[in-house]
Amino acid sequence: MVKARKATIVTAADPNMAAPILDTSIVNASSGPLLSRSS
Repeated sequence: MVKARKATIVTAADPNMAAPILDTSIVNASSGPLLSRSS
C-alpha cells in the first residue's frame, strides 16, 4: 500500500522517471489512471 501511494506521488511529479523506476505491476495498478489523464 505504501508503494502504491509512492507510485501515485512520484508519477504525478515526474511520470517519465517514475515509469522505469516503479515496478510494472505498480505502474499498471496505480499509474494507469494517471497516465490516461496525462495523455
